[in-house]
Amino acid sequence: MGVGATATASIYNGGQLKAVASARAAEARAASAEFARVGARSFADVEDAISGEAALREQADYAATALDAQRRDLAVTQVEFRVGRTDARPVLQQQLRVYAAQMHAVHIQAETLSQRVALNLALGGDFGSDNAAGATMGSLPVAPDAATPTG
Repeated sequence: MGVGATATASIYNGGQLKAVASARAAEARAASAEFARVGARSFADVEDAISGEAALREQADYAATALDAQRRDLAVTQVEFRVGRTDARPVLQQQLRVYAAQMHAVHIQAETLSQRVALNLALGGDFGSDNAAGATMGSLPVAPDAATPTG
């Protein structure tokens, strides 16, 4: 091959190299856009988990107040029953209200724990073997993995 053939091959390869470089640049831009989208979603997840826990904390306060009021009402109803002012039916109805208030408070506690797990995951935490040695998540202890043999 002569010099002309080599120059033509170089020009042809040069066009191919530009196309490959352009494709790689487009891939890098797409990856950067995806990274920004995932980052923005992660910040939104963290913000949602934090605001969700704050709302649940407020609900827990209201539920505790309602439970205390139901318990006081039960005590009054029980006194009325003991002195003969009423029969057992109002006492049983008030006990049901106390149980319902307790169930509501437990439901809020479960939701709060669920929100804490969501926050931990949104912040990049996991429940893998790194946490199996008794690490904590905030103020909540993480139980060791029962399937992991201890030594």
